Amino acid sequence: ADELSDMTDDTINIDNGNVQYFTTTEDGGTLTPDITSNNGINVDLAIGDSTTVVVIIKPNGSSAKITNITIDGSAATEEWLGGSAPDGGASGSYDVYTFFILKTADATFLPLCNKVNFA
Repeated sequence: ADELSDMTDDTINIDNGNVQYFTTTEDGGTLTPDITSNNGINVDLAIGDSTTVVVIIKPNGSSAKITNITIDGSAATEEWLGGSAPDGGASGSYDVYTFFILKTADATFLPLCNKVNFA
């Protein structure tokens, strides 16, 4: 199931679905989603397992973007397609983020991240 969120809480619980649509706009790059689950992703995934999370959100302008994520409440070192988080789309459009999370060791993840702008 997909979850609608109003962005009052930056937590993305994948037990509520791996596709999240946020009903409010990005806030200029200060949003840091915490991707987790009821048990914690570290518990849910064995080493070598992965999960993919998609976030759909409206940017409030081209400078608005998600640049960082946390996994189970801990900072993650993201790898972005193109080297860094791309700028957001035009206000009123949609940004679609894809976070592919690979568990490489206990409590260690490789998040491969990408964003597509839809006008």
